Amino acid sequence: MINALAELGEYNLKEKNVSLVDKASILTQSPWQIPENAEDKATFLDKTKVILTKFKSSNAKYNFTYDGLDIRDYFPEKTNAYLYRRGSSNGINYTPAAIVTDLLKKTFPNKIKRWFSTNSKNSSPLIAGVSSSFTKFAKKIERDLSKMSLNKSNNYLLTIMIDDKYIGEFREFQELLTTQTIK
Repeated sequence: MINALAELGEYNLKEKNVSLVDKASILTQSPWQIPENAEDKATFLDKTKVILTKFKSSNAKYNFTYDGLDIRDYFPEKTNAYLYRRGSSNGINYTPAAIVTDLLKKTFPNKIKRWFSTNSKNSSPLIAGVSSSFTKFAKKIERDLSKMSLNKSNNYLLTIMIDDKYIGEFREFQELLTTQTIK
């Protein structure tokens, strides 16, 4: 029954000629439910941040170097750029983006590291390249994360950035999200 519904939805998207960007937008989730009340919303957003693990291209194509961590404010209008979609509670998410629960004991090893090891042989040269670079720099990234002092009352989303672009800005990550979600 569920497979039939998935096939019907996939057929419907093809018939309506929905673009990849639109499919990814449909499948992307907001990591948190944002309060509707203006005052509550402002307070919530003030305490909501994105931790970016940054990579930059090196001279060789699809070869990346680790470029440090950055903490930025979370903006609900960038939900598609963050490309977050929750997976199973004990498994990985559909993309390398995760809500931080216990950064070094749970989120980083179980959601981010496992995502990259699972996707290291991806057919996309971009994703395979970033996965390889992530694996190469994982210990350095973990050390840098351990040095961060995070406010326990804040909400954090941990994700990656490549050449100053969010993962949702890359076609390869959009395709990965749509194909894995529809499976």
